[in-house]
Amino acid sequence: MKRSWISLILSLSLLLSMVGYAFAAGFSDLQGHWAENQINQWANKGLTGGYEDGTFKPNNGVTRAEFVALVNRAFAIPASNAVDSFADVKNGQWFYGEVAKAKTAGYIGGYSDGTFRPDQTISRQEVASVLVRLLKLQPTSEGTNQFADSGQIQDWSRPGIGAVVNSGLMKGFPDNTFQPLKSITRAEAVVALDRALSTKQVVGTGGIEGTVTMNGKTVQDAVVRVFEADSFAVLKEAKTAANGTFKLDLTAGSYDITAVTENQVAFKSDVKVAGDKLSTVALNMEEATVISGTLKDKDGREVKKATLAFTTNPTFITTTDSDGKFTLPVLANRTYTVRAYNPEKSSDAPDVVTSSLQVGSAGKQNINTLDAHFVVSNSSGGGGSSGGGGGGSTGPVVIDKEVTLGVPVSLGKIDKETKVKVTVKMAGKDVAFDIVIPVTGTTCNLEVKVIPDGVPVPDSGVPFLGLDIALVGAEGKEVTIALPLPSGLNSDTVAAYHYNSSTGLWDFRTASIVDGKVVFKTTLSPVAVSKKVAVPTGLRATKITSDSITLAWDAVVDATKYLVYEGNKFIGETKETSYTHSNLAAGYKYTYTVVACTEKRFTSAKSAPKTITTTSITIPGNNLLEILHAVEAALDNISSEDWDTLKSQRDKLSGKTKEEILEAFKSTGLAKAFESVINSSIGSEQQARVTIAIIRSVAELSKDTDYANKKAVIDKVKDLKDTYKTEIERLVNFVKNDVTKQDISNYLLELSDGILSGKYQISGNYEVALYNAALAELDSHPKLKDGAVKAYDKIKAKIIQGDSVFKKELKDIIENLEFEDLNGDNIDLAIFVVKDKGNAEYQDAIEFMNKLLEISEIFIPTQS
Repeated sequence: MKRSWISLILSLSLLLSMVGYAFAAGFSDLQGHWAENQINQWANKGLTGGYEDGTFKPNNGVTRAEFVALVNRAFAIPASNAVDSFADVKNGQWFYGEVAKAKTAGYIGGYSDGTFRPDQTISRQEVASVLVRLLKLQPTSEGTNQFADSGQIQDWSRPGIGAVVNSGLMKGFPDNTFQPLKSITRAEAVVALDRALSTKQVVGTGGIEGTVTMNGKTVQDAVVRVFEADSFAVLKEAKTAANGTFKLDLTAGSYDITAVTENQVAFKSDVKVAGDKLSTVALNMEEATVISGTLKDKDGREVKKATLAFTTNPTFITTTDSDGKFTLPVLANRTYTVRAYNPEKSSDAPDVVTSSLQVGSAGKQNINTLDAHFVVSNSSGGGGSSGGGGGGSTGPVVIDKEVTLGVPVSLGKIDKETKVKVTVKMAGKDVAFDIVIPVTGTTCNLEVKVIPDGVPVPDSGVPFLGLDIALVGAEGKEVTIALPLPSGLNSDTVAAYHYNSSTGLWDFRTASIVDGKVVFKTTLSPVAVSKKVAVPTGLRATKITSDSITLAWDAVVDATKYLVYEGNKFIGETKETSYTHSNLAAGYKYTYTVVACTEKRFTSAKSAPKTITTTSITIPGNNLLEILHAVEAALDNISSEDWDTLKSQRDKLSGKTKEEILEAFKSTGLAKAFESVINSSIGSEQQARVTIAIIRSVAELSKDTDYANKKAVIDKVKDLKDTYKTEIERLVNFVKNDVTKQDISNYLLELSDGILSGKYQISGNYEVALYNAALAELDSHPKLKDGAVKAYDKIKAKIIQGDSVFKKELKDIIENLEFEDLNGDNIDLAIFVVKDKGNAEYQDAIEFMNKLLEISEIFIPTQS
């Protein structure tokens, strides 16, 4: 039987129905984000993707494996034939090929213990080192001392950080830190690599030079700022010299430039820098509208030292003062979007305060208050007057109290943040400490007592100060306490604790030393300062199986036992320096920390986390048929109880990300039943996503009374599997052109993943959307596309030569259409004609099409 080109396209598009549920696309969490434009551009190019819930999660960290995969795609790093080079990177893991490419290319290496640590997040200083190797930049430490946290930059990374900062590939945060040890976020990674792409194969450094004038006269000390085109993040800035000139070194790209003085502004957009050439620009200033106002947080506190960006293309930048006030010259008669950075979370995306600030003509304009959507603490915000004095100072109300042990005293109504400076006599000595109480709206009483009997205290000779502090009326509120630093201890040896009566342990509290006092937050009492317990180091896995992980760590002096945590969950304790966590699911990531505990029950801070993945049961092959086999096997083997659990979870799975679904399976016990398909060795990210989609679809099917029992769903999976197998054979025979089953399987995997990741939208006319997705994906599969073009041209010629009514109507549709001009509407119209006018030659194609549409509507509901 001869097959029409219509049947071919249908097969290529509708076979994706066998691989799951299509999720809503579009990045719902990027609006107003500082990297929105670059991320969307990369997504449109297919260089990055989002999550199945329609988000991009720009502030999530990036693992080392994910980062090299991103680099390889962006820079088209060729495949490598390298054999296993790292102990923890094995053939069959999704990142195996990506790591091999990276190592061969020479832009990243492993660790001294022979590992690559693919699941460990990559730090900003590591990314800087990668970019230096990738672009062959000249290392330099120049400029690294400008950062407030320069002391945290490790010696090995300083030349790399200097190179990327000076080349404009990476920059610091609004609080003038670089945060070298912080994991790079998804947004930062995209932007850094986007900038790196623009410098690829560029020799030397270009830049911008120019002159700032006002009414024909040069302007000294104007602040010139450079932004990446259509962005609101400052890349570089400088002040003009006495003759009004400036010069800034920049990599190749497009930039926006502003210049400001106290009362004037200038702007140039889309200034091009090419290669190692200098671009010249003249900035002619005009009278500005000087706006002023106050930034407040959601609770009405003034936000001090916060960076504000006023954007209308151009962007103008200012910083609030210690009272939250700001003044800024901007272009007159424009509408601005205002963004505010939380000064306490400088790495977070800015908050869009308003997108419709109307600025009038040149002159002064008071916009009163801008209300941010975040909340700051009193160290960053105001909080009202403390009363008394003429300075209108901000900060907490201060109360001095001399108290007697065991005797309650009233603090009055706490309707403002209140700092209580307490003096109490203990063992014949005055002990002075502070408590900062948040607003409670209630009357509070303070009582200070000695540590009660039954609560362990250190042996004599060990520095220790402990108090039992009761705040009646503020129970459960987190307060800040400042206790005196005991004699014999210093900032390196002291620690703060509160006693947790539910566990019988002195919990370690993060603290700082301020004016000779140990300052920390707590909700519990008693509280104490004493000798610090050393943190366990060397946390590692000594044995990993598909259902257990054995941990080990280095011994801590004075520790009598160790507490083990998975995530934030306490999972057990041991007197040994090892622990086995059992009854785990195959192929899952588990993150552990360990706490040391002394005989007197004082605990250390948690150790550095260690993420370990249980070994996986690898699915053989590299195609959808094997995935369907595995799903069928899993369904065959799960118990009735697991099946009921799966059905009960079906509504909870809707709209979840892949990671959230995996966590749901783990927490409900379903992971063991599906461990043969949910694991990190499934072969590729596409396969993992498709597998999750199938499992979700199985749960969705169980809503239908026709598929309420396990056998009916298994039969449906078998039906899909048989259809898939048959059509793959038919397509290989029909297309020829050296197309193999693997070629078609790869096409279907990537087409399916394109829908599941949101690259292709299934909305509006259902069939048209499927056809458009199938056609678009063919561009990435030249051998398969060439076969489709040849088939189309052959059938098109036959139809044009025909004289039946049926063929004449088809001729009207396709006669002037080349394959490249086809779209979903053309195909949909042609299929309508086939259905309405076709003869017996096409009936088998029509029947098959109807079957596939029926199946696809079960597994891929429309997104509109």
